[in-house]
Amino acid sequence: KGERCFLIGNGPSLAKLDLQKLGGELAFTVNRGYLAARLGLPKTPYYVITDPLTYAPYAAEVRNADLGTRFYRDDVCDLSEYRDATDREEVISLPFHRTPTMDEGYFAEDATTGVFRGFTVLLDAAQLAFTMGCREVYVIGCDLDYQQADTHAYGTGPIEQERLTVMPIPRVLKAMSVAASVFESAGRVFANAGVGGRLNTIPRV
Repeated sequence: KGERCFLIGNGPSLAKLDLQKLGGELAFTVNRGYLAARLGLPKTPYYVITDPLTYAPYAAEVRNADLGTRFYRDDVCDLSEYRDATDREEVISLPFHRTPTMDEGYFAEDATTGVFRGFTVLLDAAQLAFTMGCREVYVIGCDLDYQQADTHAYGTGPIEQERLTVMPIPRVLKAMSVAASVFESAGRVFANAGVGGRLNTIPRV
């Protein structure tokens, strides 16, 4: 409660930041964000994955990654790749609502009752950070721009390429603004501390 927190996306702009400065900070990595260790990112206290289509093809890699406390959305935990694994990793299962969604004005101030979908895992992490009582939450590496060959800070791959058309960017931008409004109403900060990119619906710092 009261701490600041960083939500670390995987956009190419992440490589432009001095990630070593995040050592000792409260922070979340998401999806394959542990690969940013190659760029100097220290191990973060928290990790979130919420998309079954992201977890399933990388289950072994995710399972063996050196991560902090893991939050997996309920439907990830229901996958056979997780549920039936003899060496499955220890996680906190995160309940969620399929509808309504964040871009419709919904935000879980208590994530234990179920987070609302914001169409990016970073917004699941935002609802967790709010629940934890973080006073300032800064997003980095959320570019929402897939025009370059390397779609992620760690490069790209066939799964990443297949998923390029899945993210509804206008809905993400609207959901981000909803999150910023909830934080502001609570006297807290939700801002974009990244460089470049298209995330302009929340304050930049």
